[in-house]
Amino acid sequence: MVEFNNLTSFEIDEAYLRKIAEDVLRAEKACETCELSVVFVGPEKMQELNRDRRGKDNATDVLSFEYCKDLEMKGEMEIEPLGEVVICPNFVEDQAKQNENTFQKELSFVLIHGILHLLGYDHETNEADAARMCEKEKCYLEKL
Repeated sequence: MVEFNNLTSFEIDEAYLRKIAEDVLRAEKACETCELSVVFVGPEKMQELNRDRRGKDNATDVLSFEYCKDLEMKGEMEIEPLGEVVICPNFVEDQAKQNENTFQKELSFVLIHGILHLLGYDHETNEADAARMCEKEKCYLEKL
């Protein structure tokens, strides 16, 4: 299940993003009872989250927060809370212009990126992991 909460004035195509999220979760063989939350926030809130959770005092495009790290407890739940992907559409819009992408394509990329983080992919640990994550992102973007 994928839930959306748009706390911004940006128009978000939830049906399109839901399909992307579900396709990635299915392809990655994430549990069929996983619950994913996607929240859209403004730059101030994103900066606050990034500062409080990561010690980086700036806004960013996407942050991912895993809900439950206790694997034993996860297995006992009827619906397994995978986590929350927080996206800043303002940042995504600026990034899309810099990358000469449409807003929707850039938004799709950051959603995929955030979901992959929740599934254990990491681009910050070493080059091999970064390459692996980048390859997954390209694969899912090509399917759009």
